[in-house]
Amino acid sequence: MFLNPISLVFKSMTALASITLAFCMLLLFDAKLLSSWRSHWKQSLYSYDVEVGKLVDLAENALCEAA
Repeated sequence: MFLNPISLVFKSMTALASITLAFCMLLLFDAKLLSSWRSHWKQSLYSYDVEVGKLVDLAENALCEAA
């Protein structure tokens, strides 16, 4: 069976376009997901820093009172 070169090129270009589109959609979804996770972790780390800061202040006050 003889394959038509034009048909073969068209099929390969279609496959390449489909793969590229799927890859771009995956990157877009991943970027949105990462952005969501990044904002969540920033908020968590900020509240953790605030709590640690409060504990450090309490420890410093206790040391000053003990001295």
